[in-house]
Amino acid sequence: TMYGDRKQIQAAATATGNGKDFQVRKYACTVFSVTGTFEGTVTFEGTIDGRNWTSIQVHDLSNGNVSTTATATGLYGCNVLGLGDVRARISAYTSGTISVEVRGVDVGSGESLADISFPPDAVLSVDDNDGSLTVDQPLRWLLETNAHIQVHTSDVSAANPVPVSHIGPVSTVNLIHDHFNVNANLQVSDVDVGPNNPVPVESAGDTIKQTPTVTAGAYSAGDNVGGLLTFANAARDGGGGGVIKDVTIVDDASESAQLELWLFSETFTAGNDNAVWTPVEAELHNLVTVVTTVDGTYYTGGATATVCVIEVSRRYDLTGTSLFGRLVTRSTQTYNATDDVTVGVHLLQD
Repeated sequence: TMYGDRKQIQAAATATGNGKDFQVRKYACTVFSVTGTFEGTVTFEGTIDGRNWTSIQVHDLSNGNVSTTATATGLYGCNVLGLGDVRARISAYTSGTISVEVRGVDVGSGESLADISFPPDAVLSVDDNDGSLTVDQPLRWLLETNAHIQVHTSDVSAANPVPVSHIGPVSTVNLIHDHFNVNANLQVSDVDVGPNNPVPVESAGDTIKQTPTVTAGAYSAGDNVGGLLTFANAARDGGGGGVIKDVTIVDDASESAQLELWLFSETFTAGNDNAVWTPVEAELHNLVTVVTTVDGTYYTGGATATVCVIEVSRRYDLTGTSLFGRLVTRSTQTYNATDDVTVGVHLLQD
């Protein structure tokens, strides 16, 4: 067994408060050490996403009692499999000072969890013979022997891929293999994952187009072209995101202008058409990227039209569900009609 990091998450606290978080993604369990002379309550909490915290059960290692809180000093063990972070929040305070230190415990290569023990009603147990990890009934559905990777109770396959939104710290995918042996391999449909048998991943692609109302006339270098561009539903959920794969600009007037597309994660002060682009400094902190036609290629798309394609491959994370843009020219050009420019953003959404 490998004993990991230690961290002071409450230091002689004299008031209620969350204290510091402790990352447990690589650990199987943690032990909290509560010290001090105090009258108050420490509530143990865990999270999978860093935002939503829930009380978690701990075991008083001196007597085996199970609770989500502590009102006295002592050592308290906790199973943290599947959690991202834990904390020891002081939820009630009357007097004294409260300190809490936490330590993580994981399994090293070639070792088992055999020497990690909890009271008789704990959910974690280990087989000394093969190093396998098993869990009592409350979690048995998540760790069945010979289980496969599943999404919505069906084996992962090309027809039932892992949604992109389920990859990362927040996981609702039962990512399981035989006993969780130390040298176990990840499998899909009874075959080890590899170059010829990858984990199928679902990705929702979309193309969102905007045709700003431009001036049927001349522009100078540095001018705004059209108004605010709103690429609605660029994220499938509020606060979501994805990847901008490429951008296309269709120019019906064949001006092949040197244009920039400034993209923001939330709405911003776009300014007026045919006025000088003067971004607000504070709003630049929400800038996702600037896409320029200098990085792309203009192609002839007909008798009077050109098309520029720019490869981007840029990650975006939005405040809501819309991506916002401003088109700026770095050259001089003259458009014939107010709908001469169309911007297309090609996305892979989470």
